[in-house]
Amino acid sequence: MSSKRHILTYWVTNGLAGFTLLIAAPGCSKGSKEINLSTAQGVPAATAKVKANQGDSGNTEVELNVTRLAPPQKIDPKTNTFVVWAEPLDASIPPQNMGALTLDENLSGQMRSSTSHQKFRLFVTAEPAATVPKPTGSRLLWTDIVMTG
Repeated sequence: MSSKRHILTYWVTNGLAGFTLLIAAPGCSKGSKEINLSTAQGVPAATAKVKANQGDSGNTEVELNVTRLAPPQKIDPKTNTFVVWAEPLDASIPPQNMGALTLDENLSGQMRSSTSHQKFRLFVTAEPAATVPKPTGSRLLWTDIVMTG
């Protein structure tokens, strides 16, 4: 692996009382961060793992894995999909729709996407369509990702 390639692993989980999990990613001594991961009270059983990798092109590649996330219709009857967003932390740019997160029959899902942002809040909302231009639903899962080179 190139010394310029950094992999950060984030775990999002929420138990009965909820908690904060702080980790530093192995192999990322330069730019490693402690991060606060959160879930909304409306999805207490959900767990999610996000891997963010600074690719050779400089884009941030994201892989999101979710388990035990209730179907969107159970969270809000007006919705039918989950959308993953990247909202820059250092600019007043609207959030970028990174794509839909689809669940299987076991309430698990995975999605991969990339963004040109290096410092952003990654979050998931329940939406009426995968192509909505801006988030309309509440943030269900979220974390800040800061990639440094």
